[in-house]
Amino acid sequence: MDSVDKWKIVLGVFYVITALVLCGVAYTMLIKRFKRNKLSALNAISLITSRDNVFSAKTRFLIVAPEACHVKVELMDANEKPIVTLVDQELTEEELPFDFDPAHYESGKYYLYLSTDNAKILRSITIVK
Repeated sequence: MDSVDKWKIVLGVFYVITALVLCGVAYTMLIKRFKRNKLSALNAISLITSRDNVFSAKTRFLIVAPEACHVKVELMDANEKPIVTLVDQELTEEELPFDFDPAHYESGKYYLYLSTDNAKILRSITIVK
């Protein structure tokens, strides 16, 4: 082998090592971005109710979302069939309180179903008279 062939081999090894390092860096950046998006999706929205979720009088629920999104909250019966839509609007602020009056419904088990583009929450509540 002459000196040109040796340099071609050295450059070839250098290019392969550089390509492997760049692939590794791109993979770690992809994993970090995926983990960050997953955490933001998990922490995106929450529905705050009382501790026991037993209601007999008028009460107020709170929706907390760190970013703007479309929120829909439905009241469902024990068979998870929608009864009424409580909230269906675009959430532009971080918090959205809304009132719920259980006097219009009979005693029993119900569900609050919150849905957005990124999350769905099903919360069990009990109405007593």
